[in-house]
Amino acid sequence: MATLSDLNRIAIVSEATPGTTPATPLFENLRLLSESVTSTNNNVDSGELDPSRGLSDTIKAGADVGGTIEAYCVYDSSYIEAILSVLGAPVVWPSTGSSGATTQGTTVETFTLERTIQNADARQSYARYAGLSFSSVSWDFAPNDPLTMTFGVMGGAITVAEDTAVSGDAQIDGVAQVYAVPAPLDALPMTGDQVGLTWTAGTAALATALNGSEITAMSITIDSQNREIDEVGQTASDVVLGKLAVGITFTSLFEGNAIKDAELDNTDTNNQPELNVTMTDSALNVYTLNFPRVKILQATAITPTTNTDVVYEVEAVALVETNVVCTFTAAQG
Repeated sequence: MATLSDLNRIAIVSEATPGTTPATPLFENLRLLSESVTSTNNNVDSGELDPSRGLSDTIKAGADVGGTIEAYCVYDSSYIEAILSVLGAPVVWPSTGSSGATTQGTTVETFTLERTIQNADARQSYARYAGLSFSSVSWDFAPNDPLTMTFGVMGGAITVAEDTAVSGDAQIDGVAQVYAVPAPLDALPMTGDQVGLTWTAGTAALATALNGSEITAMSITIDSQNREIDEVGQTASDVVLGKLAVGITFTSLFEGNAIKDAELDNTDTNNQPELNVTMTDSALNVYTLNFPRVKILQATAITPTTNTDVVYEVEAVALVETNVVCTFTAAQG
């Protein structure tokens, strides 16, 4: 019997103690396009000598948890908390969404993620990942297309179980829990035409060029570069924050040399503009990303082939401003 992927459920809950699922967890379901969260064993071949010349055994020496979660860019309080955790900001649970500016911090936040799959007995099979961290988030922008968010996750340990209750949803610990639905479900995903980009630059020529750019594709990635620390006597790894990095790439129609000039002279603070990005959904809920200093690393004019547009392919990074690397604001309009 095959299991239809649409029947799967992914839910998360914040952990007060890293690696420990709350005793009475209030999981929140995620609006989802796809996910690939999994546990991969670190299998080591036995080195023992064997007269048969064969492999005598393999040794399971721990396991790594990682993968990605992909969703439409929607105003969802659970995803807002996940984004805040990437920034190293404190998480509030049950989540209500953030309406104020939040800056980069040093708080380590972990979650328990639970995948529920309907099994052959029409009951539930569970895979629960405790101590999971959201390490990165990326937004991909394209004209006339829904925006997507991709989260990178890592760390923690897996537990699996089968539901023996006829009614289902007994969960791993045998206690029925509430799964809150995402809100607001009536809001359609944010789309490319609902994105606002505002550049504030020190030079009028660069500001004009960037604000007047006809951008055909764009990607923004906030990467906390979390890492796992393995220790003797522990199965699961601890997660620590890494150096937060923000990468920005976009493709725009070629209109002049102003952007290239900024790349060639990118040590001049006048060529390190501020970028403000707003994303609005159909219910007028807004995500705002603010990067006070953006440094253009590469601006390459590409001539692809005959009868095509000449475009700039631009690569940039967000630099540290006083007390602020990135400001995230989610406001329900």
